[in-house]
Amino acid sequence: MRPLWLIEADAFGSAVEPLKTEIRRQGMNFSVIHHETFTSGYLPRIADENDCVLFIGTWPLWRHIQLHWSSWVPGGWCSTDQLDCAVYYQHLRDFVLNQKHFIMTGVEAIQRQEQIFAELATNGQVFVRPTGCLKVINGRCVDSASFASALAPTRYDPTTRIVAAQPKSIGHEWRVVVAEHRPLAASQYYDRGLKKLTGGCPHEVWQFVEQVLAAVAWEPDQVFVMDVCESEGKLYVLELNGFSCAGLYECDLTKVVSKASDLAERAWKATHELN
Repeated sequence: MRPLWLIEADAFGSAVEPLKTEIRRQGMNFSVIHHETFTSGYLPRIADENDCVLFIGTWPLWRHIQLHWSSWVPGGWCSTDQLDCAVYYQHLRDFVLNQKHFIMTGVEAIQRQEQIFAELATNGQVFVRPTGCLKVINGRCVDSASFASALAPTRYDPTTRIVAAQPKSIGHEWRVVVAEHRPLAASQYYDRGLKKLTGGCPHEVWQFVEQVLAAVAWEPDQVFVMDVCESEGKLYVLELNGFSCAGLYECDLTKVVSKASDLAERAWKATHELN
């Protein structure tokens, strides 16, 4: 049972075209699905209830699949609870860029603004981002005058938590696909804040990811994405992302499609053999 890849329309723009080509080249099928028609209850016959399916797209549609199509195996890889900063910062605390930070609700952060800036501000700014996969606010540096307005969207859900951290200068950024607790493929995607896509990564970055994985047995999923950055001459884990909801940039798609498909097939067989 080879997986059917479900690709959300317009999630990654034209960047998803090479992925489609590689899926076909490896002898598998994909289907493009549209968020509105899919979530409204109109479901063309793209997959049977218990099929081997692998989703690629945005988090809101992935969440819908988790809730309503849980019989698809594996469905995808993006464990929302595990990919919350409040969870993985604890496991990766020796490696994350945001060593000095607070995690609290957005409402509490607004109330504690004076303390946050007193302890974390650099040049009058602090970095803020949501802890979870749902990007209620954009991760960015803000000053005290714009702090409350930057966090205003969190008021719609008082349980929404944010990270407030000391700002750091960032040079290069790389995305590394991790599968079965080993780095599989990598791509540079930013250079000093500007988008710059280059396949692969320096040997030192690959070694750093291996070092992190050797030191930390925990992982959010069997397949996930680790973003690594360089700051002041050192390498750090910038963040973790779910494989199903992350762009692959210039990663080696031959390796990624092959490994992800094999693991999806294994998961499907394991589930159905048990049943």
